[in-house]
Amino acid sequence: MNSEEKRLEGFKSFQVGQSWQGNISRGEDLLLGLEETVKKLGISSGFVQVLGAVRSARLGYFDQEKMEYEYHEFDKPLEILHCMGNISLQDESPVIHAHIVLGDEESRAFGGHLARGTEVFVAETIIQEYKGEPQFRREDPRSGLTLWNF
Repeated sequence: MNSEEKRLEGFKSFQVGQSWQGNISRGEDLLLGLEETVKKLGISSGFVQVLGAVRSARLGYFDQEKMEYEYHEFDKPLEILHCMGNISLQDESPVIHAHIVLGDEESRAFGGHLARGTEVFVAETIIQEYKGEPQFRREDPRSGLTLWNF
């Protein structure tokens, strides 16, 4: 195997499918709303982006030594400065792994793993479908995380 082939080991090619634009409803849990939307659309692999604002947020940080998530809660309005994630299958159901950066009224930023418990104020969403054999998530015993398995 040459160096170019070695570099691409662990990567998989997909064709770009349809794109959707829409909103997750006010008061809805952002992560659950995204997952319910991709299920209704029948998407098993893809990409999501979100802009908008939240009424409250719950963000995760993965502690690499403990091999577990720590969660931080914000009980105040925040702007969604950036939110992106991927769509893949876990236990035959589509799941979203997303990271989010939020800003407050003093232009401070907070970021982490988007967790359940983040309440939408407004959420403009773009969902990009990937066609082909779906990506699957499986537990990785070395990291303690659920990762893509090619």
